[in-house]
Amino acid sequence: MNDGHPSPHAAALALATSALATSLPDLRAALLLPVDPGSLALQCGVGFPARALERAREVRVGAEKIAGGAVWEAPRPLQRALNLRAAVLVPLDCGNPQAGGLLVDAPRLRPRDLGTICSVAELLGQILRSRGSAPAAREGELSSTLLQLAAEIAGNPSLQDTLEHINQTVIATVACDRSSTLLWSRRRRSFVPASDVGTPAPLAAEFARHTYRTGNIPFEEKLKSGELAFFDRATQEPEARALVRALGLECMALVPLFSRDGALLGALTAGWEHPQEVGAEKLERLAGIARYAAVAIDSARLFEYYAKAAQFHEGLTQLSLAASATQKPGEIMVLVCRQLRELFGATWTWIAWREEDQLVVRHGAGEGAEAWVGATIPIAAASSPVARAYRDDAPLLLHTVTEAGDLLPAVQAGSLLAVPLAGRQTALGTLVLADARPYRFSQYAVRQARLAAIVAGAALENSALVEQLRETTAELARRSARLEQHSRALRASYRELEDFLFIASHDLRGPLINIEGFAHEIERAIGELEARGVRAVGPLREPARFVRQNVSRLSERIQALVALSDLATRPLRRRAIDVHALVCAVIAERSPELAARGIAPSVDALPIAYGDEDALRVVFWHLLDNAIRFTGNGQRREIRIEGNRALGGCQFSVTDSGCGMDQATVERAFRLFRCGPQQPEPRLGVGLTLAKKIVERHGGRIWIESQIGVGTAVHFTIPDHPDGFLLSPELGGKA
Repeated sequence: MNDGHPSPHAAALALATSALATSLPDLRAALLLPVDPGSLALQCGVGFPARALERAREVRVGAEKIAGGAVWEAPRPLQRALNLRAAVLVPLDCGNPQAGGLLVDAPRLRPRDLGTICSVAELLGQILRSRGSAPAAREGELSSTLLQLAAEIAGNPSLQDTLEHINQTVIATVACDRSSTLLWSRRRRSFVPASDVGTPAPLAAEFARHTYRTGNIPFEEKLKSGELAFFDRATQEPEARALVRALGLECMALVPLFSRDGALLGALTAGWEHPQEVGAEKLERLAGIARYAAVAIDSARLFEYYAKAAQFHEGLTQLSLAASATQKPGEIMVLVCRQLRELFGATWTWIAWREEDQLVVRHGAGEGAEAWVGATIPIAAASSPVARAYRDDAPLLLHTVTEAGDLLPAVQAGSLLAVPLAGRQTALGTLVLADARPYRFSQYAVRQARLAAIVAGAALENSALVEQLRETTAELARRSARLEQHSRALRASYRELEDFLFIASHDLRGPLINIEGFAHEIERAIGELEARGVRAVGPLREPARFVRQNVSRLSERIQALVALSDLATRPLRRRAIDVHALVCAVIAERSPELAARGIAPSVDALPIAYGDEDALRVVFWHLLDNAIRFTGNGQRREIRIEGNRALGGCQFSVTDSGCGMDQATVERAFRLFRCGPQQPEPRLGVGLTLAKKIVERHGGRIWIESQIGVGTAVHFTIPDHPDGFLLSPELGGKA
């Protein structure tokens, strides 16, 4: 739908919209032109409602928005006025933002579409600038021809097809017999024949085999300055005259092709086989086509760049997925060689893997590549690009490899690209791409190869890690099986111990009670006989008392074993405990003994702990019992009980001023039925064992610090949760 204001601007915009419609269906477009210095305003539109266009004409857009040839998102005021979907604003002249801009709105814009839009915008700008300075018929012919060219390019962005269509347009427009395109190659630093229409096949093949370095191009200085060069067989310049005669032409025109940033892209040629007068009008048309052709070539290159980049990344994705599926290093190397040979269009690919101080070729792809598999290259080899790329950890590109020598013994490569296979810490080897043709790989290919080497290196390193994990898992399974066997044996031993303790606590205690009672009766009978004057039984009193005391001691040990068994099996009932009140209660129970010894324990303000109250009562009871016994009858009779909160739990200490213990005694203090040589009274030696068992069941630790003649301190920790505790240093204990 047109805006209802037919004008030359609207007609030109309609032509541009028609050119874009081949690749962007359902598009809408608008033309923005300068209205005052630094500002652009909408002049006309295609596809928008009339009311929307009227609103949009009131909007002013700063010309700086499209300065430098940038592609910008449409400004928000225009978006609201025209109700845009996905719109871009591109300049009509990259070098002059004041020339105006083309606004294009379409449901879906792809990266390749941006190149088409920029090409058509440049053409539209050229047509608008030519109005008023060229005859109407010639202007219409030029506009139609060039916009038809833009439409063809928009529908088919292949660079080769674009070049051939440009050559065909040249032949049709300037009535020449042949047309060709030379493009500048940065890799070769020369002009390379890229397309030709009209030249006989043998001549075209000969023409295509040559490259034209700087200094060998006719009228090169003219081309660099942007001027058109025309010459015939009578031209005085030797290179130009030789070229015309070699191609069998009577005369020839060369016109430069410049990119948007002003760089020389190449040259467009037109050749006439028969003598004729080539007027200025034809040459002017040729120059006009060249300007638009440069935009078209830039766009086609952009399209091919995006297409190849998408194809490359899709190939890398497929490679990564395939490598993840196999997880076998050998198969991954085969996949990498085959896939990268296809992605880069290379003749051969290899992977050289590091083994100690050399690189060993593991796998290859391409005809004859297998002959190089197994070859070794010392990493220190100065002449090897494969080793050098590994040593420098950087890609190495050789545009020409005249003699392969010991580098590639089975093939004759023209160009080579070696890239280190990236690992997490160091390079794993070298990825080698080789082609039979020289100048095959560009700097862009180097960047792609680095990315491919990262993906391949990660896949190979991951496969090695998976293999290592598989071996570790198998070893863990074997160890787990052995641990399970030991666990079953321990469970059996534990059941036997439980059975023993059950027997000890029930079956043995009965006979011991009987023996103890019988010994007591013997002592009573001996007393009665002695009272009657029977002196012969007197010597039997001591053996009877000895039997009774030892039976009693054995019974106490059995009771201790039963208590340990109960601690190992009885579940803990953890809750918040007022430890201060608990310790005071234990001291109150022992108050007669403390008073008899003249000891007054000092108790700090103890923190709340989380644990089993009955079990902790046993701990403090035994530690206080040890402190009372070891304090003795010296001048210093002190017992101090301290505690504080630490990160994740509590720490407590029971300190006495007793005789102390040596290091050997400290090391065996927690063993069952072990009493030290400094033991002031005969005891069973189970108190510290029970305390250690209780503390450890709470997830804590217990340890002793002692010095002979100074005293002993027993420290222990009770975490809030049994799975961890961070000791606080405030009490001076060592964790």
